[in-house]
Amino acid sequence: MSCGSSARRHRSWCAETPPRSSARATVADLQALSQSLEVELRAYWVPKAAAPAAWLDDGAARALIGAQPELGTARVRSGASVDLGVRRTRSFLASFDVEVASDANAAEPRIGRVHSGRTLHLRACRVDGGRSVHVAGLFDHAQERETQRFEPKSSDLGVLQQPTVDSVQVAFSGKIPSGGWLAVSVAGRGALDGVVLVQATTQPDPAAPARWRGFDVALLESPVSEWPMPEPETDGLLDEESEPLQHQPALATSTLAQGAEGLLRVGKRSKLSSLSRSSSPSPTWMPGLLLLPVAEADACAEVEQLARAALAERARTHELVVRHGELVVRGPASQGGWLRVLAVSERSVLADYALEIAQEAWIPQPQLRRVLTGFALEGVVHDGVFVARAWRASGGVGETLSRAEANLGALELLDRAQARATARVVGEPREVLSADGALPALSVQLSPAR
Repeated sequence: MSCGSSARRHRSWCAETPPRSSARATVADLQALSQSLEVELRAYWVPKAAAPAAWLDDGAARALIGAQPELGTARVRSGASVDLGVRRTRSFLASFDVEVASDANAAEPRIGRVHSGRTLHLRACRVDGGRSVHVAGLFDHAQERETQRFEPKSSDLGVLQQPTVDSVQVAFSGKIPSGGWLAVSVAGRGALDGVVLVQATTQPDPAAPARWRGFDVALLESPVSEWPMPEPETDGLLDEESEPLQHQPALATSTLAQGAEGLLRVGKRSKLSSLSRSSSPSPTWMPGLLLLPVAEADACAEVEQLARAALAERARTHELVVRHGELVVRGPASQGGWLRVLAVSERSVLADYALEIAQEAWIPQPQLRRVLTGFALEGVVHDGVFVARAWRASGGVGETLSRAEANLGALELLDRAQARATARVVGEPREVLSADGALPALSVQLSPAR
């Protein structure tokens, strides 16, 4: 019978079938959830300014920003990362690679690269059902100060260029309410002084899903990225870079999905009969997102309680203050997050030669040293304790030998002092490295979690 029939008892056949209605409800739930998973990020760099705390309200943040342009903006899915800012790269003549044959030799120029500028690497994860956002970041600020020319005074080698780069690097993490601001401030570093301000805004979870409830657990699955600790002295050039180590979290979305599946199979946790349970939808998961049927109220409550507890632990945030003489760095530090404060000046030094010899030819091979002067501090917060390691290096080139004195070519002799230490910081300021002569102490303070 057609849909135009006047028989009332047949009109139900023309109505939307249950499977189609269920599919439309599912699509509507997924669309609403997809929109809520978006996080808007805004970042600003305010030079020569200082923030009073690692968290600022909207009025204080905007007053501090004034007319400063944005460092960058982005819109990302919860759990995703983004790179903001600008990094500039300049090439320079760093060294020479030598080739020696039986009756000939040659020195091939070796080009290095010096990086400068301000970059901010961020990862944003929604927490508290979208009422808050956890932000983890790495701020890298570098400025080229000068480039010296070093003449080996060897007929086989040309002039070497030796740029000096001042840099500050701060790795941080913390939770803020949606629309709130995190602040990382650097003071006492001259031209690198200023404040990084990050605002993160998102939407709360859909209020009344029809079929599927989503649990945003991206923070539980987000790896902690730890860049290798730079050494005060290494062989090589300034352009060497390493990939970060990725520490995977202990609790993954698949684990929660397996737990939810177990809850759905327990008859006492649902009003559905065992017959109808065989056709009940199963939990669905993807990285950082778990979907449960709304009808399974008990399972949803159990998973929500577990996820809330795990997320709250990971998102607990302290304020970290690092002092080294006039230098003061302030920023947020969350539970289990990797933290770093690096303040160094960097250059390369022609510190030695290797001799390449053939039957009727020879040539000196320059040996470079990458030298950092300053300090590095990094660690992780666990249960309100900052477990840190640090080093400090001072000094530089103590003496330059001429070619006549060194025979193969002029070279630079290093005169350096280094110190290393580890510490557990709880609450009050703690000296990680003590003062040494003209060098001030390196101290850290960790505020109570909020």
